[in-house]
Amino acid sequence: MNILPNNLVMISVVALAVIMNVVSVWLPKKAATAAKILLAAAALTGLFVRLPVGQAILLTAIGAHAYAAFSELIDRNKREMRMALRQKLQEVRVVEIVQRKDARRLAADVALTGLVSLGAVLFFGLAPETYAALKVFIVFMMISVSIQTIERAANFYSVRLYWLPEEEHLVVLSRFQPRDFPLRELKEASVWSSPDLLRLHPFFTFMSSHQDYTRSFGQVLKLSFPGETIYLSPDNAVHWHRLLAPFASASDRTGGKEKKGAAFVAPCRAETVVLERLLCLNR
Repeated sequence: MNILPNNLVMISVVALAVIMNVVSVWLPKKAATAAKILLAAAALTGLFVRLPVGQAILLTAIGAHAYAAFSELIDRNKREMRMALRQKLQEVRVVEIVQRKDARRLAADVALTGLVSLGAVLFFGLAPETYAALKVFIVFMMISVSIQTIERAANFYSVRLYWLPEEEHLVVLSRFQPRDFPLRELKEASVWSSPDLLRLHPFFTFMSSHQDYTRSFGQVLKLSFPGETIYLSPDNAVHWHRLLAPFASASDRTGGKEKKGAAFVAPCRAETVVLERLLCLNR
């Protein structure tokens, strides 16, 4: 008897986890809770009746992992937040931070994901059953990698960036990762000459809290807020760095609190991005 369940059964369990997440978002809360309970009960009954206990337990763990992983994307609160931000943008003066979209940027991330995952997939398909524990680890890993890839693609195609001058906020509209950052909480602003694929790719940074919203191979604007760092690739990264960096300086001077009536710091001029950052830090 095989230790691992049939591949088709594992795929079906993951698909059911996705359906349960979709149901939890689109149905009213009470109806969604009832639907999820019914789906979970039906799935568990079918697994433990038709499969050996060991395989049923393993499939239950895979389904729970898939449900938790997809809930990071398909989340009711994020959907409501995105709708609220869209409404807010219609009521205040906004300046869009334009990001040129270069499909090669996404292709590089997907290719890197495929390259790293290829060895794991080959091992899963070719290794003997004695390596069942490693195969189970690969299944869990591939679910997480799939989520990261979907999130990255969604950020690439759906992200829109807005600066709210009067409210001093930075709004990120994204399908799965909308954000609203008060600029008074900005800790650091810096510019990279180009994206560092290994540093930004979620496959290599799963332990860090950051969001990659870059859409090209141009200059990258790194903005660090409490608990999260975001990476953008606006068409004129140096301009936006000059505009936003003073908020980080004001945050340092006021201990992270908003400073009323703070004078705008004139932008530093430099021949290179590195020199510009050094001059700004030393003003």
